[in-house]
Amino acid sequence: MRWQVSYTRNSLIAGALFIAAAIAFHLVRSEPPTLIGCPIPNDNPSYRSLTWIKLTFKEFHPAGNQFIGSVVIEVAPRLDRMKPGEMQKWSADFKQVVLRFDHYDLNTLSYQGGGDGPIALAFPPAWGSLMGKGTFSWAGVPQPGPFFYPFDHYVLRVNPSLLQLSDSGNYPTDPIDTLQTDFGNSNFIPRLHNLQAKYPNGVYEITLERPALLRVLAIIVAILLVVWLIYLILSAKPEEYAGQVVTLFVGVFSIRSSLLSGAPVFPSLIDYCALGVYLSAALIVLIKWRFPDKKSKECPYCKSSIPLAATICPQCTQALELRT
Repeated sequence: MRWQVSYTRNSLIAGALFIAAAIAFHLVRSEPPTLIGCPIPNDNPSYRSLTWIKLTFKEFHPAGNQFIGSVVIEVAPRLDRMKPGEMQKWSADFKQVVLRFDHYDLNTLSYQGGGDGPIALAFPPAWGSLMGKGTFSWAGVPQPGPFFYPFDHYVLRVNPSLLQLSDSGNYPTDPIDTLQTDFGNSNFIPRLHNLQAKYPNGVYEITLERPALLRVLAIIVAILLVVWLIYLILSAKPEEYAGQVVTLFVGVFSIRSSLLSGAPVFPSLIDYCALGVYLSAALIVLIKWRFPDKKSKECPYCKSSIPLAATICPQCTQALELRT
């Protein structure tokens, strides 16, 4: 039994899909975690509280490089640094706080964002620390490179401050001990860098870039579109142009929310699944185009085209050898 063209085609399809799945699995597993904790050192013994801040990034506005989301602030008293009877006065000082994100660069202060308004703190039921919730915005610094989705990347300089709003008109700055950032609701991959060795007043820096899988898929889609256009120009029949061009544009606009926009609404798992289906379908079509099924053969006597399974030529009636 001879090796058929269909065997080559099916083997190529299976191999290509396996390699694509392996590459996608490797890219997903090699991405760093989207939850980052920044422990900010604070050795001043005069502060009487411990402060945790958690930022959940939800949206990104490309026009102003603005990241927005929700913030949770928790302030716990350090009872070992308080005198008896000071707990009530301490809690009264934290009625409202203002969150700021400042950046010190060569002793120059620049404001990058913070809470959208004052955040009220209160004792939750059966809880030993003050808590408050609000929203924030934070301006990222674009990095040199192609500033178009999904190849855009940004930097957030982490140097937060928490201001207490009191009735006395004194607004002391309360140190932040831990800053936690959660990018799980976005399609940005964060990486944390320590800046203390470079900038005396700096703390941390977060670089944000799109997932490697998303960037690879964007490149693959671009290549497939070019190949598809070449196929339309060189091999498609004129009467089939309209239908195939319509199919091409329908496919492009079906995945535009994942690849062609600024993505103010982040792509979800269903977007990646739909994108994978389109890529697999295009890959199968291209392989079948390169290795088509052989449906006819040439008669060795009269050189006419006859069915592949024919044993007698319908044109010259000569008996043919059936080959398998």
